[in-house]
Amino acid sequence: MPRHLASDLTIAEAEAVARVATITAWAPAHTAQVQRLARQLFEALRDHHGLGPRERRLLEVAALLHDVGFPTNPARHHKVSARVIRANLGAPFTERDVHLIALLARYHRKGGPRVRHRRFSRLEPGERQIVIWLAGLLRVADGLDRPHASSVQRVTAGIVNGRFEITASGGPEHTEECICGGSRKRQVLERALGRPIVIWNDEAVRPASAAD
Repeated sequence: MPRHLASDLTIAEAEAVARVATITAWAPAHTAQVQRLARQLFEALRDHHGLGPRERRLLEVAALLHDVGFPTNPARHHKVSARVIRANLGAPFTERDVHLIALLARYHRKGGPRVRHRRFSRLEPGERQIVIWLAGLLRVADGLDRPHASSVQRVTAGIVNGRFEITASGGPEHTEECICGGSRKRQVLERALGRPIVIWNDEAVRPASAAD
């Protein structure tokens, strides 16, 4: 099993993911970083989303495969990635798992989930909410590695004065670009959470209103 696919996926699941990932072998260090940050965000927000191990695995797989379509069509790679996943990801993932993973890849950039989107509209309400949550987490994780430099090492989260804060920790390299990247992609997660989100570098100085 490739090192960058190491996670709590089963061996069979990791091998199935690797078969799809190696179709283009695009930016494995970046996708591994997005997987790691997505897991951290999932755990940090567990009390808010209430999702479990199955949903976390779906998020991990989507993180590892979200850019698989990039070499084919960079401008529309989110849609290409979804098609590649639907066509190539198989057992031990169920057909339903594959459908949801493909939707997460579809929504990792550009417009978020909308009822007017055919595949999203066909989901049950509970599954729609799962997709919104997981897509929101994936988008922020992807944004936090915008420079593809794996600069962010850890993320924590919590509510401060009614506002939800995500704090990113890591080396000084590319920190501002990472924070800007995560902030630009926070809207779907705000939709799921139902409150505004601010993303900080752990060395940033908070405004006085946030400390009072």
